[in-house]
Amino acid sequence: MLRSPFRLLPALALALPLFVSAPALAQTAATRSLYDRVGGAPALTAVVGDFVATAAPDPKVDFTRGGSWIASDAAVFTLKKHLVDFMAQAMGGPKAYTGRSMKVTHTGMGITQAQFDALAGHLQAALVKNKVAAADVTAIMKIAASTAPDIVEKP
Repeated sequence: MLRSPFRLLPALALALPLFVSAPALAQTAATRSLYDRVGGAPALTAVVGDFVATAAPDPKVDFTRGGSWIASDAAVFTLKKHLVDFMAQAMGGPKAYTGRSMKVTHTGMGITQAQFDALAGHLQAALVKNKVAAADVTAIMKIAASTAPDIVEKP
């Protein structure tokens, strides 16, 4: 009696993952952009929402720069959009940041290193809250730290 070779297909389909090596799987994860590993625009939007919600009322951050920036609904919406776009581009995502440079945006605000560090703490907490992998949190915090020279003003 002849046996059909198609009978083996279900078994082969189940066994196929066993033939994929762990290094190959790790390489696939490593080649994905940080943006994709974090979860793309929906995840960044959630992170930015949590980040702004906790940073804005923190006096150590002085989000409104002593009341000189009015946190209207429209202003906060625009800020969040720019933050998502900036982070997406910095993390290798498809969205281009079209806002002003960090230096131009923050010149004259008198942001101190302590204020920057307090803000960064809120970003890290928002990433952790949204279950971003520890290695990816570290990578994102390095990106954030790289913006300090354009944001922090020397007294």
